[in-house]
Amino acid sequence: MHPARAMEKLSTPSFAHRAASAAALAAVALLAGGCGDSKPPAPVPTPAPGPAPGPTPAPGPMECSAALKRGHCGACEWTGASIACTACTGDYKLDKDPSSPDLFCTYNCSEFVPAQTPGRPANAQSHNGIEWPAVCFPDSVSRFLTIGDWGGVCGWGDQNKCLEGVVPPVCAPGTEGEPGKPCPMPNRPGNTYIHEIEGRAQSLVSNRMLARAKELKKANTP
Repeated sequence: MHPARAMEKLSTPSFAHRAASAAALAAVALLAGGCGDSKPPAPVPTPAPGPAPGPTPAPGPMECSAALKRGHCGACEWTGASIACTACTGDYKLDKDPSSPDLFCTYNCSEFVPAQTPGRPANAQSHNGIEWPAVCFPDSVSRFLTIGDWGGVCGWGDQNKCLEGVVPPVCAPGTEGEPGKPCPMPNRPGNTYIHEIEGRAQSLVSNRMLARAKELKKANTP
């Protein structure tokens, strides 16, 4: 074969190669021009501007917030930056530079005279609705572990006496009552009780509260 013919044959692409190249160009053109009759997306409308912020109130008297009212604050004012207490209720004294916003009003516990606590009730209903006398703690922040409806029995009527070393006979059947301590009243509908808990539920709660109090004291957060 003539050298020129050989070079022409080697340098001329085949039909398959020409077809593949044409298909690739067509695909590029399709991507560049879009699909058929598709239209570009419409522009997103610009949202309308919101209302302009109101003017900052001028310093002056203002209603106390719920937190300040709870802290015995009776009058407040807007300083231009925050709400401050200006007067306290009752015998509370105003601290104009408190360590916490909740401590504007303080009370000197050395001046506190506690009321007499109620005596032993004649029956379970005698003290219904009474208010327990107030107490005073000389702490800036206090945490309380409390429980209500704390009752139990060791017997019925004149037999309601706890005897040392004796499990009360009124403890719910099958429960683990504790010697010398009352049991929750066995009046649950259906007599369905949890064996490990019902006879000493009060002691379990009391012990957990005592343990939690020790944990808080150890962490200096009682």
